[in-house]
Amino acid sequence: MSPRITYYYDVEVFCPLNIEWSIWVPTGPGIGNNYQIIKDEGSCFLNIRHGQPKAHPHAWSSSFVVGKVPVHQLLLLETYLTSQPMFPEDPDWNPRRWILDALSTLRAIGFEIEQVTEWDFV
Repeated sequence: MSPRITYYYDVEVFCPLNIEWSIWVPTGPGIGNNYQIIKDEGSCFLNIRHGQPKAHPHAWSSSFVVGKVPVHQLLLLETYLTSQPMFPEDPDWNPRRWILDALSTLRAIGFEIEQVTEWDFV
């Protein structure tokens, strides 16, 4: 019996210029899934876009890899992201805080995610 090979996708934190931070999972050459909180006066929602082209590197404010997810667990990762709480009524809460909380949750349940702090976004 041959050993089972596990393939992984990187998990990135990504910020295009003039747009809020998001979690980006590249799923193919130049494309991936984007998970971004859209916040609007007192409410917010998770905007999920599959198979999206990644903006040209000159249009990025920042991007860094924070871990990896096995290909066969991408749907599970997305399930956890969709269940991550949001607190739009809290003036101190923002989409960046949601990313930090989501990555912390993913790390706590066993995904290969690095410890990320507020300072990593500077």
